[in-house]
Amino acid sequence: MKKLAAINQISVFILSTMFLFGSIYTTFGQGDIKTVSTKKNVSMDIVLANLNTGLASENPGLRMSTVQNIGKYKISNFEDKLIEMFNNTEKYNHKETIALSLFQIGSLKSMEALQKAYNESNDSKVKHLCSELLERYEEYEKIRTEYFNNLVISKLDNE
Repeated sequence: MKKLAAINQISVFILSTMFLFGSIYTTFGQGDIKTVSTKKNVSMDIVLANLNTGLASENPGLRMSTVQNIGKYKISNFEDKLIEMFNNTEKYNHKETIALSLFQIGSLKSMEALQKAYNESNDSKVKHLCSELLERYEEYEKIRTEYFNNLVISKLDNE
């Protein structure tokens, strides 16, 4: 029975992934995702429900694949769930995948979670991972700030 449920979850996730990520050319519109290759509109509610199913799966490969897609596409709806998963998992490779997705989302809340993990963890590998991600985030923020400042100064000089 568990195998049947797992197969059902996997097939639901695969179908939703095909609709969501089936084409390189994806355009986002008012609450719907239109995939050029299939010409079908998929409700964002369905996509989010399928991602939620993937996160709740007993299959660790499916769970981590879902985590990777959430980070890759910066779907911040699952930020709290990712933080909870990061704090509750013992496997380092899972922590690494979740931390990278939080980094990719890039919100203040995600960065605070990584900072908290760095401050509170006794695991040197987790500390190192969080430290590296936080350093990269600071570098990115510095570049972004410099770019924005130069853009504003350039705009003011042209006026």
